[in-house]
Amino acid sequence: MINKGDYTYGDYTRLAVNENKSEYERFHETTHLVLTKATIWGFTLYYISRIAGSDNRLLLDILKILTDACEDVFESYATASTYFYAMLNDDQAEMVKIKNSMYHQVYNTEYFDLMESLSLEEIKKTSIHSRLPILALGTNIMEYSNVDDVQTYLLLEKHKRPDYRFKLLVSSLKTLMEEKSIESISNDELLEYSGLSSVPQNSDDILKHAATLREYMLDKYKNNENMRNRILSMQIVVGDDDLGKRVLDDYDQIALPLSETNEYTSEYPHQLLDWHLDLNVMLVVLDGVELGVDLIFIYMTEFKKRYGFHLDNSQTESLLSCFKNEIIFFKEDFEKAQLFKCLDDRRVFYCFSGKYSDFKIYLEGAVPKTRKAYLHQINISNYALFVKGSGNSIFFTPQLYTLIPRIHRDIESRYYTYIDCKSSDKDGVFYMNDTDWVKYADVLMAISKTNDNGGRIQFDGFLLDDDE
Repeated sequence: MINKGDYTYGDYTRLAVNENKSEYERFHETTHLVLTKATIWGFTLYYISRIAGSDNRLLLDILKILTDACEDVFESYATASTYFYAMLNDDQAEMVKIKNSMYHQVYNTEYFDLMESLSLEEIKKTSIHSRLPILALGTNIMEYSNVDDVQTYLLLEKHKRPDYRFKLLVSSLKTLMEEKSIESISNDELLEYSGLSSVPQNSDDILKHAATLREYMLDKYKNNENMRNRILSMQIVVGDDDLGKRVLDDYDQIALPLSETNEYTSEYPHQLLDWHLDLNVMLVVLDGVELGVDLIFIYMTEFKKRYGFHLDNSQTESLLSCFKNEIIFFKEDFEKAQLFKCLDDRRVFYCFSGKYSDFKIYLEGAVPKTRKAYLHQINISNYALFVKGSGNSIFFTPQLYTLIPRIHRDIESRYYTYIDCKSSDKDGVFYMNDTDWVKYADVLMAISKTNDNGGRIQFDGFLLDDDE
């Protein structure tokens, strides 16, 4: 579970969908992703994370050791970068918040204080706040032949540990700044003064590194067909050599519904009461507790409360038939939900929690022809894209506002048929009755616990005819 946001060395960052002001949290998490894809050490973490999955205990242990060895670099850089972003926005309140945060107090305060002493112009001109962590992460664990014993190696060769290198580089920069201007201090000078070296880290170098990792892992798991298939199926995307642009088109940010975060208060009654059936929205997670036991959440959107309980799945259909308001399943349960006959004539929502690019792939199978869609604002930072499925099914995915340009492009290219109308008008597709707009708003409030719902988004010029 996540609180506000996290990044776990993949192709996307994750933010809780109820984060109304998630701009700085988004920026913080994105710096982790950029630094991962732009450095040798970071890419090693990315690669191992991708092939380890959730079941390779050895690789997961190695991943933890490598992560611990660079945590200070990642968090210090993200904190300082977010601080500069707030400074660029002249957001004094956010700057104070960052300086009072755990990130500033726990991680490399000398680096932060040194960066804070520079002007924005000096930061822009020299990129010194990025150069230091990149140099610190410019060390290749694959130079050591026995990766399984990486902990011993890092204890013996501490100049290979990114956090140790980072402290040396920060200290060296501080000394050099007493003697000369920041603009005149080169990477080579920093490394020489620190007694360190750094491997090349442009996109070609990282691709070569990826090939080395691949061959090493294929040999290591030559007798493990499952792992070999996982390694062979992994596609590598690096991008160009500009740190700020390298991964911008190669990653998604995920807005997570509240059922996957800890941003809510759960109340578990001993029994289901009649008045629960009159509440606004019900979310059903089939086999959500264990096989044969479903997890049921019923939402009172007016008071932002949700009541949860376990239910033997032999009783679930009876409950569904009694509940007269909106019902949500996760898209993973779509096939199972089709077995409930009581839902045949009901509108049912299916939530897709994941990357927007994966949502499109899913739609190509679930809605292969005309994809009628509309956007609904959840709060300042988050939107939901609704797509009409077959019968009475409605697919929707919460997405951060940063994904809106991609959705725009897909509407323009007619991947979707955008159903445009005023916020509360009947449209004959989604809003069949005068009050249906309230139902969609309730669904979004149930997954976001926010009541500043922005409503339906109109796109002038995106109204497309079905027969075109």
